[in-house]
Amino acid sequence: MDTLKLYNFTKQKGEFIMNNNYQKTYDYLLSKYKRVWIVKKEMAVETGASEAKIDLAVQKKMGIPPFRKDGNKKNSRVVFHIADVAQFLTEDFVQTM
Repeated sequence: MDTLKLYNFTKQKGEFIMNNNYQKTYDYLLSKYKRVWIVKKEMAVETGASEAKIDLAVQKKMGIPPFRKDGNKKNSRVVFHIADVAQFLTEDFVQTM
């Protein structure tokens, strides 16, 4: 499995400050996927969660980075921006799904 998990992201005054771990994670995701949006299946690979867990997190809108849903149907495609995914993977607190 080709996943990358980096931690120790620095927060200051409620904002995320780009640090070396974030930049490495962002560059890794960009070079791996060659695009800035990834789908649920790819998000599941990067987080180590199942697609069902990702679906549940999307439905509850909790424990997941910001996403875009293409359409308003139940089975509409959900995509995540790699900048948000990189931030999610490098946050200094544990996200639960």
